[in-house]
Amino acid sequence: MGPTVARVVALQLAAAPNLFAYPVASASEAPFRRATQLLTGYLTSRSGSGQWTLHAQLRDAAANHTLRTFVVAGPDAGALADGVSVQLGAPGFQAGKLDQRNLETALNGSGSPALLGEAARLRLAPLPADPRARAATLQQMSKLFPADSETALAAAASLIQLRQFAPAAEAFRRALRADPEWSTLHNEAAFGFAFSGDVPAALSALEAYRKLEPNNANPDDSQGEILFALRRYDEAERAFLAAFDKDPAFYNGAPLRKAAEARRASGDQAEADRIFKRYVDANARQPLVELEKARWDYTSRRSQAALASLESFAAKANLSAAWTQLAVWRASAGKPDASAAAQLGYKTARTGADQQAAVQALFATQPATTPVAWQARAAKQFPPAAAPLARQALTYALVLGKHWREAIPLIAAERDALAPAVASFWQALLTRAFEELGDKEKAKAESRLAPIPRTIGDASWDFLIYRAQ
Repeated sequence: MGPTVARVVALQLAAAPNLFAYPVASASEAPFRRATQLLTGYLTSRSGSGQWTLHAQLRDAAANHTLRTFVVAGPDAGALADGVSVQLGAPGFQAGKLDQRNLETALNGSGSPALLGEAARLRLAPLPADPRARAATLQQMSKLFPADSETALAAAASLIQLRQFAPAAEAFRRALRADPEWSTLHNEAAFGFAFSGDVPAALSALEAYRKLEPNNANPDDSQGEILFALRRYDEAERAFLAAFDKDPAFYNGAPLRKAAEARRASGDQAEADRIFKRYVDANARQPLVELEKARWDYTSRRSQAALASLESFAAKANLSAAWTQLAVWRASAGKPDASAAAQLGYKTARTGADQQAAVQALFATQPATTPVAWQARAAKQFPPAAAPLARQALTYALVLGKHWREAIPLIAAERDALAPAVASFWQALLTRAFEELGDKEKAKAESRLAPIPRTIGDASWDFLIYRAQ
């Protein structure tokens, strides 16, 4: 029917409570955007009549069979959109009518309030840049478009980022009502419900996810993470083991390592070691499995043995991640040769991630100095474009130097920049910072949830949130 008519039809249906309409570039795009029905058509016009006729066909988007056909006519795109809304049983949801005279301004986002309804105005206007205003707008839109699961999810994600857990949970519920068959939405919602304190809803969402994708290990893995965060370690272990049994290749068997962490957190180090050995055996061909063994020992009150084994492995394998980890541990132990290991980590880096980790280690293992001098070093040694990397490197340097008070604002900023489900490390480090300063009240407030075990990403600094060493 053409992009202009498609957009106007979508706008005219913007606030319909029983559907969410949006234009797509092609019929093949509709199923990928989880559309249930696809409206297509072609336009005809008799010369000199001033009338356009839309010959429309409504089809099932997945099965691609015709549900019904109809014809609407009018002098402009707005009139055609009115006709379509009537045919689809969703008329009258606009405060005003779109017609050809204001079509261009409407599509450019500057339509007159007198001619556009509130829903269409929100749909056309750019989202605010301010995070709080953006979240409020998305929340308002998700209420106006109850059939739009994507906007509801965007609202929930923005609210979660702001740590506004109760309204985020409500947005997740709206999204699930709009699209109960969207499997990964149940996963996102489960974490949102858990952070809001509604654990039964979280587990229910994961059960729905599991039913939609019975062969996927992720629902069990997510359940393990949520239960771990709630310090229900025995249940978390069982969920992680279920994920591994379902798919041993899932993230290279990470659920098995996380099951070992859950057992260790419950106080059973011996059984945790046995589970971790299963993980090591399953990853025997991975080049960094020896590094993972050393990290396990380091955080299991075997730091001296871990250092010794890593010294040997780094010299033998000459891999960047091993040298970087060795540099950080040496610095934490006050050894003078930490910087030399960091330099080897940088020289042997083969990926961008390895290089970034090595750069942070190089910075943080420089000679100790005052917090002000550390800040001056960061400003001098990192270009403006590398500001995020510089902030993390400065944070690590301050923590290694036990400048906890100066580190707290930086740690909190890193935590707040991430969604809670992936901010566990920074949350736990913030808890430790308050503990180191003797502020038990703030430490308790920050430790409401246990840090979720890492699945992927650089683990060089994870030892900081353990008390084992």
